[in-house]
Amino acid sequence: MGAAMKKLLFIINPVTAKAILSPHLIDVMDVFVKGGYDVTTYITQDKDDAARISAQRGGEFDAIVCAGGDGTLNGVITGILDLPEKPRLGYIPAGTTNDFANSWGIPRNPLDAAKNIVSEAPSDIDVSVFCGRPFIYVAAFGIFTAASYQTPQEAKQRFGRTAYLFEGIKSLASVRPWHMKIIHDGGEIEDDFIYGMVSNTRMVGGFPLRMKEDISISDGKMELILIRQPKNPGDQTKMIAAVLAQDTSSEHICFVHTSRITFMSEEEIPWTVDGEFGGSVTEGEAYVRGKAISMTL
Repeated sequence: MGAAMKKLLFIINPVTAKAILSPHLIDVMDVFVKGGYDVTTYITQDKDDAARISAQRGGEFDAIVCAGGDGTLNGVITGILDLPEKPRLGYIPAGTTNDFANSWGIPRNPLDAAKNIVSEAPSDIDVSVFCGRPFIYVAAFGIFTAASYQTPQEAKQRFGRTAYLFEGIKSLASVRPWHMKIIHDGGEIEDDFIYGMVSNTRMVGGFPLRMKEDISISDGKMELILIRQPKNPGDQTKMIAAVLAQDTSSEHICFVHTSRITFMSEEEIPWTVDGEFGGSVTEGEAYVRGKAISMTL
């Protein structure tokens, strides 16, 4: 008899993955079977389904592969993060921006991604947590952040990242600063900020971060980026120039590497976590769970 086949759970988000995955589905399944996997397929039924099925059944499998957007990947990681025996994770990116895949070089073509999953060794990667909620690439507040969860799904599919830009432009009229005290590994910062981001990614919203050479997914660190509220029109011009140039040496931008962050404010501040509404809080903590997941990149 031949060697026993390994067990793989293939989780598909039909809302985001249908158009991209459908033409390649049989070939993708064939790659998994030829790679030695007995495949069980699950089609998610709602936005929380990926986390639920991963938590309930993840321990039965040697590997889980998900096809969908960054939100689907977030759900699977959330589901398996606290399992005693975690399955190896693979990802077929099929969302709108696919920031995670673009950051870490995961093939965008479904067949190439499947071949990569069965042929490449997995890496141990960090998972960040904000207010008890795992995230794979970004938790943020302030200008433009609501666009990620307020943009209609149909617009995302039709127009891609341009849909986020249009939705973000609408929010410009309501830009406001948030006064916050922030404690990180190297000290603390207190000021008025129009934007803040805790991330472990080289791309956000489809746009590359120029400081990407300094960003790793397995160093036990997150990146904190804060944009200060300009105090006058001259400051505003300088702030915009610094943001466009991603000039982290500017007085208008704070950029630090840290393993833990505490945010404090007198007002409730709404956050987005991996593109979904993450709640409104006056105090929150973000930290890194180092090398918490084994994943093929």
